[in-house]
Amino acid sequence: MAISPITKLKELFHEKGLVELITFIIKKLTKKFIYKRQSIVFLKRDLSLTIRKYRMSKRWHEREFTRDDIPLCNEYFQRFKSDYNDLFDLDLKAFAAFETETENVIAIVWYSDKDFYDQHYLRETFTVSENQVFQFAGEVSEPYRNTQISATVVKLAWEYWNSKGKRELVAIVDTTNSPSIRYMFHLGWEEMGKKQHFHQLFKYRWQRMEHYKGDNFSQFKKRKK
Repeated sequence: MAISPITKLKELFHEKGLVELITFIIKKLTKKFIYKRQSIVFLKRDLSLTIRKYRMSKRWHEREFTRDDIPLCNEYFQRFKSDYNDLFDLDLKAFAAFETETENVIAIVWYSDKDFYDQHYLRETFTVSENQVFQFAGEVSEPYRNTQISATVVKLAWEYWNSKGKRELVAIVDTTNSPSIRYMFHLGWEEMGKKQHFHQLFKYRWQRMEHYKGDNFSQFKKRKK
């Protein structure tokens, strides 16, 4: 059972005292209503690299996701249905896994092979060159998050884009999302040497691009024996 915010505050008060409690509340309010900061790292993957073979599962099957499949998102991705319609209006492409028993969409990944404006989250335009494809969004339903389902969906997608003459995948990941960064390294992604920082002070927004050399996230790579 999830702990309620009031219970958390009470526990903090008893463990740390009034000063710590007030400091915690001020930080939370500042982050939510006054100043927000988010950073993303750019990753790339060579589409000519061999894709690891994963054991097939009878629990789901993969195929291209179309607008007609949106009603199948009711169980797990209801909150994204409006966004998905917007993305189809932009003529973007997605691939998904469908639960064999129910046909519910249980995993989905989205791509753009042209410059992409993220109208829903970062409100930023990402440039996509002619030989690239931008993997900009993906979700796995909670019951399937500890399976190989995301790997089987992207394998289908990557084979499709490779057949279309694309040579490189590009993606962005929140720098605080260590599980996703670790998993993408496992699938052969590499750092591109740039991060973008987004800031918001009240309603004023700005961003800054940071270029770097070497690996900033090598701690998330599996060490070779």
